[in-house]
Amino acid sequence: MKKNLIKKLALSAVTMGVAAVTVTTTTYAWFTANQSATATGINADVTAADEGNLMVSKTGTAGSWGPSISFGTSGVTMMPVQRTATGYKTLDGENDTTGVFLTYTVYFNVSDLPSQGGELYMSLGDMAFSQSKSMTLLQDAGTDPSAKNGQQVTVSLADVLNMQVKKVADVTGVGYTENTYRYLAETNANAVGPDALTYYNNVMHLETPLERPTSNYTFGATALYTPAANEASATYNEIKLADVSSSTATFGMTFTFFIDGWDAQCFNAIGGQGITAGQFNFRLAKKTANNG
Repeated sequence: MKKNLIKKLALSAVTMGVAAVTVTTTTYAWFTANQSATATGINADVTAADEGNLMVSKTGTAGSWGPSISFGTSGVTMMPVQRTATGYKTLDGENDTTGVFLTYTVYFNVSDLPSQGGELYMSLGDMAFSQSKSMTLLQDAGTDPSAKNGQQVTVSLADVLNMQVKKVADVTGVGYTENTYRYLAETNANAVGPDALTYYNNVMHLETPLERPTSNYTFGATALYTPAANEASATYNEIKLADVSSSTATFGMTFTFFIDGWDAQCFNAIGGQGITAGQFNFRLAKKTANNG
């Protein structure tokens, strides 16, 4: 087999079936609970490479391995959430671990690696979102001039959609190097401009304003991709998922897409937006002295 093994997990037609809502329709967040998404045509393909072999599976069980898999996901409900130590909660603090985000588990079977082992990398590709939407602020959303009452705010689902990478289990011979959260398209570091939580508090005239919960979770410094006006010109950042030190190994990882309800750009205008195309690319490289 060849050196670089690339698996493509297509995210086709993941649409947000959500109507735009006003901030006065809820007592705990700037979204109602009617956020939904549907995902169809989720596929995985493996191509051959110079050395080593990679197969994928949805279950990791005997007889399930092959050069491609199809998730066949549909009718998944998606809502803005907050992260917790064990998973996710809706913004009202209620536990909701089914159907408020999109999670895909991929099992990898690596074989015929050289004695020095290999490295598994991941990047996104061909991401496409429905058109960004604008809304007019009815109250101030911060101190920045762009956040004043009457200003237009344009937001994209890509700015509030994040991905968590998580190992399924510890496996001998596999060293996971990515077990964290990633911003999809931007970092929000020292963000200025309109802030969705400030806006919500001002519109609702709350006696006790809501505050963002303190989180012990940090995001990887590199976002997964940099969008462009012409999405075909977008750039994608590769991240290393695991070091494989043995010639054969079987292990699994989950990839969870979620809307961060506390994101500064999580305004109502993201309602009705969606992912229209995209894919995962997985690459298995021979481990060398130069790449660790």
